[in-house]
Amino acid sequence: MSTPPERPGDAQAQRLFSRSTHLSLGLVEAATLFSYLTMRDAGDRDVPAAAAIRVKRATDYYLGPVLMELALHGRLHMDRPTPLENHAYRQRQQQRSGKLLWLVVPPLVLFIAGIIAFQNAQQQLALLLFLGFGAYIIVLLLLLLVIGSFSKDKRVQANLAVVNPTPTGNGVLDAILRQMLSTGESRQVYRWLYGRGALKADGLYKITEGRLVEQGWITLTGKQRVLGLIEVETLVINRQTEQWQALSEQLRSALLLEDTLSPHMVALLLCLTLLTETFVTPRNLRFPGQPAKRKMVSSLYQFLSSPEELTIARQRLQALMQGDQAIAAAIGFPLYDTLLSIRNGVERSVEAKRQTSTG
Repeated sequence: MSTPPERPGDAQAQRLFSRSTHLSLGLVEAATLFSYLTMRDAGDRDVPAAAAIRVKRATDYYLGPVLMELALHGRLHMDRPTPLENHAYRQRQQQRSGKLLWLVVPPLVLFIAGIIAFQNAQQQLALLLFLGFGAYIIVLLLLLLVIGSFSKDKRVQANLAVVNPTPTGNGVLDAILRQMLSTGESRQVYRWLYGRGALKADGLYKITEGRLVEQGWITLTGKQRVLGLIEVETLVINRQTEQWQALSEQLRSALLLEDTLSPHMVALLLCLTLLTETFVTPRNLRFPGQPAKRKMVSSLYQFLSSPEELTIARQRLQALMQGDQAIAAAIGFPLYDTLLSIRNGVERSVEAKRQTSTG
């Protein structure tokens, strides 16, 4: 695919979205709510936990939904079309990274065997092994160069730019919009979130947390110290309310059924994929009806009730991340392209910060 699909007309789009129910939460509030790490006991009652620590420490998880919601409001856009293969390429690269490690095993074996042969005075055998090592490295480098050149031709570099400076009336969104306008330039999503001149979310989380409390989605239960260093607010999610039950049904439908998704739901599901445990099953995961003293609840695990549902949900999210033609046609390629670029940019920023901290 070299050109984006045409966007359907307003009437067709209205039919596509007719079954989509408007969510009772803004994207930033919803993504924050699902990023909380909370615990539940054997009776499925929430146990107060320092649930917001990840959101506060890794602000990328918070800024990602902010940028996505600004895009939904028509304030941000990619400055040039990016083929869906760009996004599929990134996902394939991540899947291949583990497999590529096996390519270094043969030359390593040849090199070690050559050293052993040399130490045992088997110079001729050692020479052959070292020549084999050198030949393998040359062929491997040429192969990677060819693959890289083909892949590079398919990838298009694009920037996320402010296309409408009009304030939205939302304090959190407008604070980030002002920061972006102050730079006077467009950037790759990764650069908006990481490095020199990156966006700052200082104090903005508190606004979102306050909204969740006011609307009854969460209850703050006090403060506690984590590892004796950081004092954080503990909370529980109010899962017994009608609004939570309605939201749960909407998310289950979006994850398990083939219904057409609204732009807001597409953004929300892409936010879910940013949470690492979405594709890594926690050790203490327990589905309804399974005995356990306590379980961790976060991300999509709050809405699923069996391993089979987990498999279906992950397949849908993987397809969404790799660039789905039907979604692109339904919500418009430019918007879908922007949402995917933001999602991948956040992931890249989180990875870079993690490598910096461990290095």
